[in-house]
Amino acid sequence: LKLIDIEAFFRAAGLKSINIPASVTIGSHAFHSTGCSDTSLFVSGQTVCDCVIDDSCVTTSGPTTIFDGQNYTIQAPDVTFQDANGQFQLDFLYKVGASADDLRFSLFRTGCEDDSGVSNIITASTSSNYNKDGKFFREVSVDKTKIQNSTLFVSEGESQGFSAGSINFCAKAETLAGSISVSFLKTDVSLKFDLMNNTFTVENNGIQANAIGNKNSTIDVNYDVDACRCSKDKFTCIPFGETIPVLTQNELVSICLSPNDASKVDVDISNFEMEFVQNKNVVYKAADFGTTKPLKGSLSQISTSGQTYKVTSRVVTEIFEGGTSFNVTGVAYLEFKSRRLLASVG
Repeated sequence: LKLIDIEAFFRAAGLKSINIPASVTIGSHAFHSTGCSDTSLFVSGQTVCDCVIDDSCVTTSGPTTIFDGQNYTIQAPDVTFQDANGQFQLDFLYKVGASADDLRFSLFRTGCEDDSGVSNIITASTSSNYNKDGKFFREVSVDKTKIQNSTLFVSEGESQGFSAGSINFCAKAETLAGSISVSFLKTDVSLKFDLMNNTFTVENNGIQANAIGNKNSTIDVNYDVDACRCSKDKFTCIPFGETIPVLTQNELVSICLSPNDASKVDVDISNFEMEFVQNKNVVYKAADFGTTKPLKGSLSQISTSGQTYKVTSRVVTEIFEGGTSFNVTGVAYLEFKSRRLLASVG
């Protein structure tokens, strides 16, 4: 922008705030009869907020663009069986999003909640065997000598005994950003065998836990801080009475912090920490105290608009594993002109 024309905002009574670029030429009557009586405020390079020179009303770039193009999804695996030199083996092939740094692979009993008795009969390879086209290979070995004593074995019937049945278990895959699990997929696998016919088949049913009901993101605040769930596009709280969206995998949650209405004139938030807490355990640290300003977590972004901070974060896998709700807690520093207050959040 090089020129603000002579009557660009003439008689714009609603104009009280504007960020005027530096080195711009301003017409003689461009800001006459606006919402501000003092026309001397409107000069190049100046930020005007409610008819007062104030740089704090400048809105920074939104937080969500950093997440554009990120992909941590996991597709249901292709599972194949092979008998290699007498060693029974299942090969899992996962196609994952390009943003994933690695794939964590774990074995459980059916349902992927309990791992007791699993390692006695089946073991997974320790390396991911990453393929650059977005595929991860994992191998699961089955010790056929342990079938009779395994709690994973289910017989086809009393008459068949251990000659025909299935070995049932669950494979859990998690895409990682560094060491943090971002997305997960649970697959119940049934390895059926019939030694009377000497054949093996593999059946797998992908179970993707991609939704969680009645999830609440709440912050209980004291002192002079307001905190709330806010939308990814705005710096305002989701209105009271409006349905708060349920969070599912690969979604973003946004939390807004600002001084409350009674203290906005005198105080600003200068620093804070923010944690996602579930069952009294910290499952993810969304922000931490920095030297002069808050530091974002590895899967978070912090942005500001005026006196409001917004922390936008991914909902990590561990939250879905721990129950139907989680809390967001933390501590915020409120800074006056001559002193600093400590506000406890949560």
